[in-house]
Amino acid sequence: MITATPYTSTQNTGIADGKAQDGSNPGGLPRHAVTSHLDKVLSSSTFIRSKRLGRFLRFTVEQCLDGRQNSLKEYLVGVEVFNKMESFDPRIDSIVRVEARRLRSKLDRYYQTEGQEDQIVIQFRKGSYVPTLMTREQMRSLGLGDEAGARSGLKSIAVARLANLGVEPEHSYFCSGLTDDLISALTKVPALRIVARSSPGSGEETKVDFLLEGSVRKQGERLRISAQLIETANSTYVWSETYERDLSDVFAVQDDISKAIVSALRKEFLINRT
Repeated sequence: MITATPYTSTQNTGIADGKAQDGSNPGGLPRHAVTSHLDKVLSSSTFIRSKRLGRFLRFTVEQCLDGRQNSLKEYLVGVEVFNKMESFDPRIDSIVRVEARRLRSKLDRYYQTEGQEDQIVIQFRKGSYVPTLMTREQMRSLGLGDEAGARSGLKSIAVARLANLGVEPEHSYFCSGLTDDLISALTKVPALRIVARSSPGSGEETKVDFLLEGSVRKQGERLRISAQLIETANSTYVWSETYERDLSDVFAVQDDISKAIVSALRKEFLINRT
């Protein structure tokens, strides 16, 4: 762990006159301020249980502070952070790219929640493993916006109550229960901000990025559940799936379906959309 020491222009930090040599620290932030902020981020509830992402973040920031930002390539991160062998081939093993997307998402979430009052912001441009270190004021002066998470990572999604396409009134309870299970599970996906919505087609003006809606139909002793994800900006379907299960244990079916849908959406948001 780096000890936070007062910044002087003679320190071998890779920062000349307070500025990183390659622009990774365009705000010229003192080393002690960056390391203090880094420790705060890594001790937050967003990162405290994400040890691997924490190593990723600390390694890349420290490399920049030590003037080695030009060495931050996919291969080096794989070997130094993820303990890959020297034979590691990034063209075959995508672990660094996948974890980089997760790290960007985590940082976005942190700065929109626990770190929303932090003055220093750490960001990674898509496709780069070199962090950019700036203050919010500097970001605003450059027209980059005040919210770090506004770039990409944190998406808002409304979950409409699943429609009951059957005639049995008891299935309305099933639809409500499954909807509640979905909302509860989706709140655990770091890339998502969940917004309440009462029912499908209700005409409510909910400003969200995506809408999850679906329906439930009973066919004999089988349940058929359909779910669709709609991008609200252009009303296009970006994902859909149909699930069929035996109606032997209603609660088990609810749990099974909610896990399947959330697993699919987790992949959609954390891999395809970050």
